[in-house]
Amino acid sequence: MKKIIILTFIFYTIFITSCKQENVNTKDNHKHISTEHTHEHSSNEHDEKDQHSHKSHAQDSEKQDHEHNENCDHSHDHDTDEHDHSKTPHNENLKTKIIHPELFTKTLNTTGTIKVSPTSEYIINAKTSGVIKFQNNNLVIGSDVKNGSNLFTISGEEMANNNINVQFVNAKNNYRQSKENFLRAKSLITENIISQKEFLARKSKFESDSTSYYILKKNFSFKALQINSPTNGKLFQLYVQNGEYVNAGQQLAIISKNCQNYIEVDLPKKYFTKIQNINSGKFQMEYDNKIYSFDHNSKISTGDRIKHGDPFIPISFSLEHNHDLIAGSFAEVWLNIEESKNSIVVPKSAIIEQQGLYFVFVKHAKDDYEKTLVTLDAINADKVKIDSGIDFGMEVVIDGVIELKLANSGSAATDSHYGHNH
Repeated sequence: MKKIIILTFIFYTIFITSCKQENVNTKDNHKHISTEHTHEHSSNEHDEKDQHSHKSHAQDSEKQDHEHNENCDHSHDHDTDEHDHSKTPHNENLKTKIIHPELFTKTLNTTGTIKVSPTSEYIINAKTSGVIKFQNNNLVIGSDVKNGSNLFTISGEEMANNNINVQFVNAKNNYRQSKENFLRAKSLITENIISQKEFLARKSKFESDSTSYYILKKNFSFKALQINSPTNGKLFQLYVQNGEYVNAGQQLAIISKNCQNYIEVDLPKKYFTKIQNINSGKFQMEYDNKIYSFDHNSKISTGDRIKHGDPFIPISFSLEHNHDLIAGSFAEVWLNIEESKNSIVVPKSAIIEQQGLYFVFVKHAKDDYEKTLVTLDAINADKVKIDSGIDFGMEVVIDGVIELKLANSGSAATDSHYGHNH
């Protein structure tokens, strides 16, 4: 009986467990079906959004294509216009000029050399032989020197010959001896003891010895002869080195007051017939961009002959004192030869050159500039006479042209007609 009860309990337990498992599986299947339904619903919504997005994108593309076509049509119309204009961002550095009739001076382009007036230079020579010593560590070319300042000393340096110390002692002794002889001669001549000839000979010897002695005494100090500057100025040339042996009369240095310069211009000899009418001009130094002028009041000489083999005739013009002018340097010179009235004139700064052609920028409105081809008639030191391309009343950029050129280089590169008038 117990066995039957136990078996019945086991069977019931198995049956209950089986039923619970089946219910769990049924719930899982239902949950899975719900999940699939949800996923399917989301996918449908996603597909609908994608279709809507693609449609909007297509409409935008169509709109952009329409706008692009309109732009292309506008660009094409611009290319067929007679004038090409460039819209440029506002630049405060740009300066313009309205063209009015002007006087233009035609010039002859040549070269010249800056020189110092001969009276502005002092050559210092050695007054005796000996070893030279510099008295200023800063004594170099270009340094300032003052009148009377000690530049060098010359000493014998224990040399057997040409010893300045020995020379000074001898000069002093000769001076004393000749002085005594002269004073004695003065008393003897009154008593007619010596002849007039003898008296004059003793007088001449005394004067000579006196001059030599006082020259050495004036410049002799600490057993050396002092060499002083004869003027205020600058050390222009230095011919000796410290400790070098020099001979009497040898050039030691040149002091320049630099108070009066002049320019010696090289005039080609084919213009000799115009030499009397060439009285003014301008020049520019090789080391800066400044323009200097000279006029008819400064003309000091014209050459009437030339050296053999020299193709130039020298014309000299005096110049005002100017520390910017370096003596011995070369200059580019523009000699004025002819004037023309009612000319179209612009500064050199207004011209740009590209591949052998010349252009200016003409202003039409604010930030609206046209790059215009011009032909040149003549050029002088700082101005250009225009032959064609622009006319009176036009407004031309004269400063800031390079910046404007760079700002418009992109449009110029893409437009084959840019800068030309048709």
